[in-house]
Amino acid sequence: MPAQEFYLLKSLLGMEKPWYFQGEAAYPFKTPEYVFFRGA
Repeated sequence: MPAQEFYLLKSLLGMEKPWYFQGEAAYPFKTPEYVFFRGA
């Protein structure tokens, strides 16, 4: 079943790294609509 919605998150590390690594993410990881806690 396809996702109902998807979001693109802009990396704060710059254009050379357009993705997030788990070790670099600060928790709680906040997006405009959701908050993700460690282990969630």
